[in-house]
Amino acid sequence: MNCTFVYAFVPIKPLDDIVRERAAEKAGRAMTRLDHTMQLENQALLRPDLEDERQRLTESLLADAPRRLWEDD
Repeated sequence: MNCTFVYAFVPIKPLDDIVRERAAEKAGRAMTRLDHTMQLENQALLRPDLEDERQRLTESLLADAPRRLWEDD
C-alpha cells in the first residue's frame, strides 16, 4: 500500500493559546484566593489593579515554569 500509519494528538487550537489559557486559569484561581483574603483584612484591590496583577501573574507563570502549569494546586 506504500503508506505510513500515523497516530497523534492534534490540538484544536495553537499550543501557545492553550498554554496561555492554562496560565490565565491558574492565575485567576490564585488571584481569587488572594482577593478573598485581602477583602477579609479590608485591603482589597480595586478591579483594575486586580486585573493588572492577574495579567502580571499570568506572564510570570509563562516565563518561569510552564511545566508547572499542568500540576494541580
